[in-house]
Amino acid sequence: MIIDGHAHACGSCLTAESIERYLSEHNIDKVVLCGGEPNSNKNYGYPMLSRLFKGEELAYFFNKIICKVTKMSNVASHIDEQNEVVYKLSCQLPQKIINTFWVNPLESNCIDKLNKYFPIYNFKMIKLHQCWTNFDIDCKEYIDVLQWANKHN
Repeated sequence: MIIDGHAHACGSCLTAESIERYLSEHNIDKVVLCGGEPNSNKNYGYPMLSRLFKGEELAYFFNKIICKVTKMSNVASHIDEQNEVVYKLSCQLPQKIINTFWVNPLESNCIDKLNKYFPIYNFKMIKLHQCWTNFDIDCKEYIDVLQWANKHN
């Protein structure tokens, strides 16, 4: 069974060696890996706020923080290069990394990127992040990504 406790390609998941070490230490078979802060050794952890916030309130709270930090740090501008980093790590550990391609469905060339990089990167998942990119799941651009993903299994 896969649980998406996804990781970002930074901190303890910055290198193939650190990923293997982390997975081994925690008895994890695979990791859903997506782009992270470039060349960063920082690990990001959230404080245990689940006692204060229940249900979706906790997710909404973190999404607001993530959105503000993302805009301030301009980290979203590195997603394309980080998709390549994830691909290269997945080539080193193909049995342990589920290669995830991160896109912004509102980018005018989103489908072009998917078409271009799918045969090269052979990603298994597409990551869309609403707290980074405010899109509605009924919008045409999102539906286009869903249709593309369906066509490519």
